[in-house]
Amino acid sequence: MISKSTIKYIQSLGQKKTRDEECVFIAEGPKIVSELLEADKTGVIEIYALKDWIIENEKLLVGPMVVEITEEDLEKISQLKTPNKVLAIVNQFATAGTIEAKGKLTLALCGIQDPGNLGTII
Repeated sequence: MISKSTIKYIQSLGQKKTRDEECVFIAEGPKIVSELLEADKTGVIEIYALKDWIIENEKLLVGPMVVEITEEDLEKISQLKTPNKVLAIVNQFATAGTIEAKGKLTLALCGIQDPGNLGTII
């Protein structure tokens, strides 16, 4: 079981302002958390997971703090309507800085939600 203050903190990360102040983000679901652990273990700060997920992925769980929680706790801290086994708090990635676009063909896009729209633009 996790403390009420931890639950409130994780819930507060649902707001962009808090995520930016803390320089972290929430990753939810077995696939994304496993990929983050495989790619960059230093970025994952804490993992809150169900016991079965911890057992399945114990080889990946070397660095970050792992907290075993119940399904009820996961429902409280999740930003999703139907939580899925694991939630991780991850450091935000450093930005690459500015992109030098002078003299190059450049396409700047924001908020493309449908891949077909990108295909149409190209």
